[in-house]
Amino acid sequence: MYGQELESAINGYNFQKAVAIIDTLLSDNPTLDSAKVRSLSLQKVKCLKKLYKYNDAITTISSLMGPAPDNELLNELAECHTLNGNLEDAVSCYSLLSITNPDNLYYQIQKCGLLYKMDNYNEAIDIGKEIIAKDSIPAIVSIVANSYNLADQPDSAVVYYYKLLSLTPFNDKVISKLSNLLLLDKQYDTVINLTQQYLEQDSTNLIINPIYGLALHLKGNYPLSHEVFTKQLELDGDSFMTYYYLGMNNFLMNNMFKAEKEFEKAYLIDSLNVNVIYHLAYSKGWQKYKFDEEAKRLYDKALSMLQPDSLMVSKIYTGYAVAYFGSRQYKDAITYYKLGYQYDNTSITNLSTIGYCYKQLKDYKSAIDYYKRFLSKAKPGTKSYQFVEKSIELVNGKLFMEEPPEPKAVKK
Repeated sequence: MYGQELESAINGYNFQKAVAIIDTLLSDNPTLDSAKVRSLSLQKVKCLKKLYKYNDAITTISSLMGPAPDNELLNELAECHTLNGNLEDAVSCYSLLSITNPDNLYYQIQKCGLLYKMDNYNEAIDIGKEIIAKDSIPAIVSIVANSYNLADQPDSAVVYYYKLLSLTPFNDKVISKLSNLLLLDKQYDTVINLTQQYLEQDSTNLIINPIYGLALHLKGNYPLSHEVFTKQLELDGDSFMTYYYLGMNNFLMNNMFKAEKEFEKAYLIDSLNVNVIYHLAYSKGWQKYKFDEEAKRLYDKALSMLQPDSLMVSKIYTGYAVAYFGSRQYKDAITYYKLGYQYDNTSITNLSTIGYCYKQLKDYKSAIDYYKRFLSKAKPGTKSYQFVEKSIELVNGKLFMEEPPEPKAVKK
């Protein structure tokens, strides 16, 4: 009677009733042999798991455990610990199972996956490589590649992403992860070739298309990168990345009016991105009639966000200076060029430009001082070096005319 009722409850997904029937069977039949008790208890465990009662399931499994390892019980226990979030206990179970069953890939796979979830990347890598030596399972190759990546071992991550790509060709997510590492290593041509091959199969992929465009941009091919991001805009609509790189490509091609429009669209999407703020301010202030309060407000906003980042602060101050320079406000330009140089003393062109500003203000001594400071840091023979040398000659001439030397005393 109970057998049919139990089967009906399980088949009808009435697991609560099934557990009650099993408990009644076990309590009403104390003379049941151990095999029957075990069978009913395992059915109870499976029903408790369906009801998310993992602690009760673990208690039931523990009551069945004997001195000798039991693969079935250990596996059930591992699954319950996993479902209950006790990953360390689950790993312990799979470790014991792997020791007693060294050729069983299932136990190793489960352990590898759990270690990865626990951010234990080095152990996940070790076990994953053991599994791969026996069977190149894409999911495990992915875990190893991702683990190397997250463990900050990019060279090894690249090796396994390539291996994963050989197992799952034209996988856009794998290409994306691989490309990110290659771009960090400045392997722009490799990424261009990799993404081009994919786009030949799927030219409208929203993941790969912008990576291709980014690689072209970083390579310096701004016109083609602009074409790619224009296509991305048609495919994906409003996108911060698309507007930003449309702006950057125009910016670097000196199409400031177009750059400004794209940066404005990117700014509407993310008004807290300091790179957008800086480039929008620069593209607004590059001509004197456009260097208005809005450009100044944007520069000030960027500065308030990035004081700890000396390089970016230097760029912003220099951007401010360029705008003042363009509007022939040389005193203000000098102030900001000096601030830009203060935060980044590798920006030696600021020194020569300060010299030029002083020359325009007819402060020839200060002009010569900054020109000489530039020459002390610049590479002799370059065009800028030669230009400043000639500038010093011209300024010396003006200084001579302004302050002619005192006449020598005539001997009597």
